[in-house]
Amino acid sequence: MFGEKIILGNAKCKVDTKGRILLPKFTYSEKDDEIVLSIMEHHSNLVPWHIVCLKRRINELEKNMSSESDERLIKSLNDKLERLYFSCISVSKVDSQRRLIIPVSTRMEYDINDSVILQGCKDHLKMFNSDESYQNYKMMIKQL
Repeated sequence: MFGEKIILGNAKCKVDTKGRILLPKFTYSEKDDEIVLSIMEHHSNLVPWHIVCLKRRINELEKNMSSESDERLIKSLNDKLERLYFSCISVSKVDSQRRLIIPVSTRMEYDINDSVILQGCKDHLKMFNSDESYQNYKMMIKQL
């Protein structure tokens, strides 16, 4: 399915006082890249990074609109996708020093304090707030 990538690595990262993490090299992230942050495993057909890919494709279609009906269709698609986009995920941009800000609401909701374990790829990262939650995730994946 589009948007899926090979897991490139995992690492334990320190969270600074401003809620930023320095991204490991395995992410290959650069300044202004948008990264989807997810805490839980997604067992649906539509995972967060697919929503981001759909959003990019809608934006491409929008550039090539030719009629008023195209415009209405794109607006409708955009509205529906925005509801999904903002209800499911957190997206953050990489700064010039390859740091990523974990939103305050995410840090509070998932009790993220001084470190997280990251697993992921270029455009999406799974975060685990403890070694225990990461080990539980690995056990669950082995059972699938």
